[in-house]
Amino acid sequence: MLGTRAGIEAVIDTEQSPAKSILTDPRFRKLLAQSAATRHPVSLMMTLPQAAQDAGDVAVKAASFLLDLTSFAPLGKLLDKVGLARGVGFSMTHDGDSFPVSFVALMKDESAAGLISGAFSLLKGATSWLPAARNETESDRQMRQAFQNMTVTRASDVVSIRINIPDAHMR
Repeated sequence: MLGTRAGIEAVIDTEQSPAKSILTDPRFRKLLAQSAATRHPVSLMMTLPQAAQDAGDVAVKAASFLLDLTSFAPLGKLLDKVGLARGVGFSMTHDGDSFPVSFVALMKDESAAGLISGAFSLLKGATSWLPAARNETESDRQMRQAFQNMTVTRASDVVSIRINIPDAHMR
Protein backbone atom coordinates (compact mmCIF):
# COMPACT_ATOMS: atom_id res chain seq x y z
CA MET A 1 0.00 0.00 0.00
CA LEU A 2 0.99 3.53 -0.65
CA GLY A 3 -0.39 6.56 1.17
CA THR A 4 -0.32 8.45 4.42
CA ARG A 5 -0.34 6.52 7.66
CA ALA A 6 -3.86 7.81 8.45
CA GLY A 7 -5.09 6.83 4.98
CA ILE A 8 -3.70 3.30 5.23
CA GLU A 9 -5.13 2.90 8.74
CA ALA A 10 -8.56 4.01 7.46
CA VAL A 11 -8.42 1.38 4.70
CA ILE A 12 -7.50 -1.32 7.22
CA ASP A 13 -10.28 -0.16 9.58
CA THR A 14 -12.80 -0.36 6.73
CA GLU A 15 -11.67 -3.88 5.83
CA GLN A 16 -11.98 -5.00 9.45
CA SER A 17 -15.28 -3.19 10.07
CA PRO A 18 -17.45 -2.90 6.94
CA ALA A 19 -19.84 -0.63 8.87
CA LYS A 20 -17.22 2.15 8.38
CA SER A 21 -17.40 1.81 4.58
CA ILE A 22 -18.51 4.75 2.46
CA LEU A 23 -21.25 2.45 1.14
CA THR A 24 -23.03 2.76 4.50
CA ASP A 25 -23.07 6.57 4.29
CA PRO A 26 -26.67 7.63 3.47
CA ARG A 27 -25.39 10.64 1.49
CA PHE A 28 -23.27 8.40 -0.71
CA ARG A 29 -26.16 5.95 -1.15
CA LYS A 30 -28.41 8.77 -2.43
CA LEU A 31 -25.81 9.69 -5.05
CA LEU A 32 -25.22 6.05 -5.92
CA ALA A 33 -28.94 5.47 -6.49
CA GLN A 34 -29.15 8.40 -8.92
CA SER A 35 -25.92 7.55 -10.75
CA ALA A 36 -26.62 3.82 -11.00
CA ALA A 37 -29.96 4.56 -12.69
CA THR A 38 -28.09 5.92 -15.73
CA ARG A 39 -26.15 2.66 -16.24
CA HIS A 40 -23.30 4.70 -17.78
CA PRO A 41 -19.92 2.91 -17.87
CA VAL A 42 -17.97 5.94 -16.62
CA SER A 43 -18.98 7.38 -13.27
CA LEU A 44 -17.53 9.27 -10.34
CA MET A 45 -19.08 10.07 -6.97
CA MET A 46 -17.72 12.02 -4.06
CA THR A 47 -19.09 13.02 -0.69
CA LEU A 48 -17.37 15.31 1.76
CA PRO A 49 -16.54 14.17 5.29
CA GLN A 50 -18.53 15.98 7.95
CA ALA A 51 -15.47 17.95 9.09
CA ALA A 52 -14.95 19.28 5.55
CA GLN A 53 -18.66 20.15 5.28
CA ASP A 54 -18.49 22.06 8.56
CA ALA A 55 -15.40 23.97 7.42
CA GLY A 56 -17.06 24.71 4.07
CA ASP A 57 -20.18 25.98 5.84
CA VAL A 58 -18.07 28.37 7.91
CA ALA A 59 -16.31 29.64 4.76
CA VAL A 60 -19.65 30.14 2.99
CA LYS A 61 -21.08 32.01 6.00
CA ALA A 62 -17.98 34.24 6.15
CA ALA A 63 -18.09 34.98 2.42
CA SER A 64 -21.81 35.67 2.64
CA PHE A 65 -21.29 38.04 5.58
CA LEU A 66 -18.55 39.92 3.71
CA LEU A 67 -20.74 40.23 0.61
CA ASP A 68 -23.57 41.55 2.80
CA LEU A 69 -21.30 44.45 3.79
CA THR A 70 -20.88 45.46 0.15
CA SER A 71 -23.24 46.29 -2.67
CA PHE A 72 -23.33 42.54 -3.42
CA ALA A 73 -25.63 41.72 -0.49
CA PRO A 74 -28.16 39.82 -2.66
CA LEU A 75 -25.36 37.56 -3.90
CA GLY A 76 -24.31 36.94 -0.29
CA LYS A 77 -27.84 35.93 0.67
CA LEU A 78 -28.02 33.59 -2.33
CA LEU A 79 -24.65 32.06 -1.47
CA ASP A 80 -25.78 31.51 2.12
CA LYS A 81 -29.07 29.96 0.96
CA VAL A 82 -27.54 27.52 -1.53
CA GLY A 83 -24.41 26.61 0.42
CA LEU A 84 -22.07 23.83 -0.65
CA ALA A 85 -23.06 20.53 -2.17
CA ARG A 86 -22.66 17.67 0.31
CA GLY A 87 -21.75 15.31 -2.49
CA VAL A 88 -21.53 15.21 -6.27
CA GLY A 89 -21.78 12.56 -8.93
CA PHE A 90 -20.99 12.42 -12.61
CA SER A 91 -21.50 9.75 -15.23
CA MET A 92 -21.24 9.55 -18.99
CA THR A 93 -21.27 7.23 -21.95
CA HIS A 94 -20.96 7.48 -25.73
CA ASP A 95 -24.04 6.89 -27.87
CA GLY A 96 -23.83 7.50 -31.62
CA ASP A 97 -23.01 11.16 -32.22
CA SER A 98 -23.43 12.34 -28.63
CA PHE A 99 -22.27 11.81 -25.08
CA PRO A 100 -25.13 11.38 -22.59
CA VAL A 101 -23.89 13.01 -19.38
CA SER A 102 -25.48 12.99 -15.94
CA PHE A 103 -24.61 15.33 -13.07
CA VAL A 104 -25.99 14.72 -9.59
CA ALA A 105 -25.61 16.96 -6.54
CA LEU A 106 -26.64 16.31 -2.96
CA MET A 107 -27.42 19.76 -1.61
CA LYS A 108 -27.50 20.91 2.02
CA ASP A 109 -31.32 20.83 2.09
CA GLU A 110 -34.45 20.75 -0.07
CA SER A 111 -34.57 24.54 -0.33
CA ALA A 112 -31.06 24.73 -1.78
CA ALA A 113 -31.88 21.87 -4.16
CA GLY A 114 -34.99 23.77 -5.28
CA LEU A 115 -32.95 26.89 -6.03
CA ILE A 116 -30.37 24.96 -8.07
CA SER A 117 -33.07 23.01 -9.90
CA GLY A 118 -34.96 26.20 -10.66
CA ALA A 119 -31.83 27.98 -11.92
CA PHE A 120 -31.03 25.18 -14.36
CA SER A 121 -34.65 25.02 -15.48
CA LEU A 122 -34.49 28.77 -16.21
CA LEU A 123 -31.26 28.25 -18.15
CA LYS A 124 -32.95 25.55 -20.18
CA GLY A 125 -35.93 27.81 -20.87
CA ALA A 126 -33.74 30.78 -21.73
CA THR A 127 -32.10 28.87 -24.58
CA SER A 128 -35.50 28.44 -26.23
CA TRP A 129 -36.49 32.11 -25.74
CA LEU A 130 -33.37 33.52 -27.33
CA PRO A 131 -33.32 33.77 -31.09
CA ALA A 132 -30.51 32.07 -32.96
CA ALA A 133 -27.59 34.35 -33.76
CA ARG A 134 -27.17 35.23 -37.43
CA ASN A 135 -23.70 33.76 -37.46
CA GLU A 136 -24.62 30.69 -35.39
CA THR A 137 -22.60 27.68 -36.48
CA GLU A 138 -23.98 24.17 -36.72
CA SER A 139 -21.98 23.28 -33.62
CA ASP A 140 -23.54 26.21 -31.70
CA ARG A 141 -27.02 25.18 -32.85
CA GLN A 142 -26.42 21.61 -31.65
CA MET A 143 -25.28 22.81 -28.23
CA ARG A 144 -28.27 25.16 -27.89
CA GLN A 145 -30.54 22.26 -28.79
CA ALA A 146 -28.76 20.07 -26.22
CA PHE A 147 -29.57 22.65 -23.50
CA GLN A 148 -33.20 22.78 -24.67
CA ASN A 149 -33.42 18.99 -24.34
CA MET A 150 -31.64 18.89 -20.96
CA THR A 151 -33.63 17.34 -18.11
CA VAL A 152 -33.50 18.72 -14.60
CA THR A 153 -35.08 16.72 -11.79
CA ARG A 154 -35.14 17.10 -8.04
CA ALA A 155 -35.92 14.48 -5.43
CA SER A 156 -35.81 16.00 -1.97
CA ASP A 157 -32.27 17.40 -1.55
CA VAL A 158 -30.83 15.72 -4.68
CA VAL A 159 -30.65 17.53 -8.04
CA SER A 160 -30.04 15.56 -11.21
CA ILE A 161 -29.18 17.08 -14.58
CA ARG A 162 -29.00 15.01 -17.75
CA ILE A 163 -27.80 16.36 -21.06
CA ASN A 164 -26.67 14.85 -24.36
CA ILE A 165 -23.54 16.73 -25.41
CA PRO A 166 -22.83 16.64 -29.14
CA ASP A 167 -19.73 14.70 -30.15
CA ALA A 168 -18.10 17.84 -31.61
CA HIS A 169 -18.10 19.53 -28.17
CA MET A 170 -16.23 16.70 -26.49
CA ARG A 171 -13.06 17.04 -28.55
